[in-house]
Amino acid sequence: IWKDFFDELNSKNFIESAYQFSLISNIKSRGLKALKKWTTSTNKSNLFYKQVKVEIYFTLLKKGNFLTPHTDAQSKLLSTILYFDDDLNSLTDAGTEFWKNESNEKYWKNWENKHLKDKMEIEKFKNENKIFHKNKFEKNKLVGFIKTAYSWHSILNPNIKDSQTRKALVINIRY
Repeated sequence: IWKDFFDELNSKNFIESAYQFSLISNIKSRGLKALKKWTTSTNKSNLFYKQVKVEIYFTLLKKGNFLTPHTDAQSKLLSTILYFDDDLNSLTDAGTEFWKNESNEKYWKNWENKHLKDKMEIEKFKNENKIFHKNKFEKNKLVGFIKTAYSWHSILNPNIKDSQTRKALVINIRY
């Protein structure tokens, strides 16, 4: 089943659909070079095509784990997260937080995907950026975003208890 799912994600139809869905946002963040059509073919990458690949992996967070604010690798074009939840009422605080810059914009421009690790810098970040959306962690919910220099996201306080695990499948399209 997973192989069939992965094959579907790598299909020409899915790649074309994802390209069309994200085109305007990618042009806004990357400029006209984002017009190159996506392909998984190794012999098509040229002036008109950008070779992309789909990657999938599972993530697990346990009690005490969190994810500091970051923007993802520059090579990612489209990032999605599919939530799995064994106990629907227990992990509602474990959703992904999406941030919007409110001040000091140049300082927080982050194409390089610098992860904030220092507590003081995280506090500075929280003072100059605000959460504009936090997903509820719900079974089979798919969330995603287009990579930009300001696509900051995190999971700072997931409130995971001893016996719980936050499970998700990450699906990225990257060049």
